[in-house]
Amino acid sequence: AKNVNYIFNKNLKINSKILQKIDKKIIFKDSFITPCDLEGFFNCPTWSLKVKKTKYSIDEDYFEHFSTFLQVADKKIFYMPYFSHYGSKAPRQKGFLTPTVQLSNEVLGGNISVPYYYPISTQTDVKITPIIYFDQSLTRYFENELEFRHKIKEGDIKLTLNNFYDRRSQGQIDKGYSFDAEANLNLNKNNNIDIDLNYTSNISKYKSDNNSKAASLDSDITLNSYNFFNLNDLVITKISGSKALNTDINTSNPYELPSIRYINYINFKNNLTLNNDLKVDLISRNTSSNYLPMKIFRTNLMNSFQKNYNLYANYNLNNKLKFNNSFYVVEEGNVDTNIISGNSHDMASYISSEVNRVLKVKNRARLKPRAKLILSNISKGNDLSLNDNSQSLSFNYNNLFQENKYFGSDKKESSSRIVLALEQNYKLKNDLDLNINYGRSYNFEKNKKFMLDIKQDTKLSDHLTEISFSYKDNEINYNSRHDKKNFDLKEDSISYQFNDSKNIFNLNKELTSNDSYINSKSSHFMTANYKRKINKNSNFSYKTEINLEDNNKVYSQDYGLEFYDECSKIKLSYIINNYSDGKLLQPNKTLSISYELDFISGLN
Repeated sequence: AKNVNYIFNKNLKINSKILQKIDKKIIFKDSFITPCDLEGFFNCPTWSLKVKKTKYSIDEDYFEHFSTFLQVADKKIFYMPYFSHYGSKAPRQKGFLTPTVQLSNEVLGGNISVPYYYPISTQTDVKITPIIYFDQSLTRYFENELEFRHKIKEGDIKLTLNNFYDRRSQGQIDKGYSFDAEANLNLNKNNNIDIDLNYTSNISKYKSDNNSKAASLDSDITLNSYNFFNLNDLVITKISGSKALNTDINTSNPYELPSIRYINYINFKNNLTLNNDLKVDLISRNTSSNYLPMKIFRTNLMNSFQKNYNLYANYNLNNKLKFNNSFYVVEEGNVDTNIISGNSHDMASYISSEVNRVLKVKNRARLKPRAKLILSNISKGNDLSLNDNSQSLSFNYNNLFQENKYFGSDKKESSSRIVLALEQNYKLKNDLDLNINYGRSYNFEKNKKFMLDIKQDTKLSDHLTEISFSYKDNEINYNSRHDKKNFDLKEDSISYQFNDSKNIFNLNKELTSNDSYINSKSSHFMTANYKRKINKNSNFSYKTEINLEDNNKVYSQDYGLEFYDECSKIKLSYIINNYSDGKLLQPNKTLSISYELDFISGLN
C-alpha cells in the first residue's frame, strides 16, 4: 500500500509512503510517527519521528526503527541510527526508563540518572539506577541504586540497595551503602504481616566529615491478626528496634521485643457497647542512662462501657464507665543512673455522663450546648522513673471531653471535673458555612497532675476555641488556647486552603508559647504550598517551610515549573535545603530538569 495513514492503539499516528505486510510483520518506509495532536501547541506536533524504515512485529508488539530523526516542533534535533521499543500491548520488557538531570547540586555537582528496568519474570523485576556526576570522574565519586521487587500471591517483597564510592579527599576513600527490605504479606484471610528492615553502613553522603561512622540497624515487624479469638477483634504483635553498631554512639537505643496488643469491640442490645484494649510490651536496651531504664515490662488494659440514650426534645445522654489499669516492672541496669529498680501500678476508673441537645434557629443555625461530668479515681504505686510513652501533651477543644488526655499508658488524668461547651453551626447565603465551638473545664481540685503539666494553677481552665469557615473555594480551620486570666495566646494552629480552577494554595501555621506546658519551648512554624495553572499546558508550584520563631528562617524552598501537553512533559525544579547539623550536614541547593516523551520514554 502507498500513502498510508494508520492509527495504532488509538493514539500513535503513523503516516507512511509505503507499507508492506509480510506474514506477521509490517514494514513502514519514509514514515512520520507521533502520539501528539497534529495541530498542537506549536500548530504542529510537539514532537515526532521521521523514520526511514520501521519494522513492526504483530505477535510481539515490537517496533524497530532505522535512520531516525527526533523532531521537536518540526525541527530536527537528534539523529538515531537505530532504536527499538515495544507497544502498549506487549508484556513488560527490559529497557531504559525516563532519565533525570540535575544541572546543579551544590554539594556534589550536576548529575544524570538513567534507570534501567529488567523484568526477570511475570512476578519479579529489577531496576538499576546509576547516578553519574558531571563534576566528578567515575573513579572519584559514584552512586547506584538497585531495586528488586517480587510479587507473590500472598503479597509484595521489595529489596533496595543504595551505595556510593567517594575518594574526592586526597588519600581517603569512603564507601557507604544502605540496605532496605520491605514486605507486606497476607498469610491467610485473617493474618497480615508488615516487615521493614534497614541497615545503613555509615553517615550520609551529604556530610562533610566522613571520618565519623554511624552504622545502624533498624527493624520493624508487625503481625495483624483479625478475628483471633472472636469476631471483630484484632491482635497486633510488633517487634521493633534501632541499634547503633558503633558502641560509642546511641548505646541506649531501645528495642521493643515484642509488643502485643489485643482489641475487640462488642455491641450489646439497647445501645450498650464494650471496647477492650490490652497492650503488653517489653522495652530493652544494652545500656541504661538517666531516665532510660535497661528494661521495662509493661501491661495496660482499657475497658470502656458506653450506653447512649435518645431522650425527648432532641436530648442525648451518653454514659461511660472506663477502667484504665497499668502494671510495669523497671530494671535500672547501672548504678550511676537516677533510676530505681522495682515494680508499680497505675489503676484508674472514670465515670462520665454527657448531655447535649441540638437546637435549630430559623433553619440556618444550629446550636448544640454540651455538658459533661467526669468523676475519676486513681490508685498509684511506687513512683518509678520511666522512659514513659506519655511525654506528648495536648490541650485543645478536640480533646476537651476526653476522660484521660494523656497519651500512652504510663500517666492517667486524675482530676474530677465538669466540661461545658457550646457548638454553633451557621449556614448562610452564598455557600457560606461557619462553625464556632467554645469550651472550658472546671476541676473540683487544684494542682492536679495534668493541670500542672499544662501550667494551670486554678480550677477553671483556659479558653478553648475551634473555628471552621468555608466560603466557595476557601476553607479555614482554626484552633486556639487563651490564658484564663489575661487572654494571652498560649497555642494556636491555623490552616487555610484555597482551590479554584487555576490555583491551589495551602497554608499551615503552628504556635506554642513557653507558658503552654511544663518544660515546653516556644515554637512558631509555618508551611505553605502553592500551585498555579498558568494555562492548559503549564503550571507553577512553590513549597516552603519557615521557622517564624527564629527570625523567619527559611528551612526549605521548592520551586517547580512544568510544561506539558498530551504527549510530553518537561519539569524544572529548584530546591533550596537549609537544614544543617552543625558543620557535618551541609545545606544543599539543587536545580533539576526532566523531560518525558510519551511512547518512547523507555528505549532499547
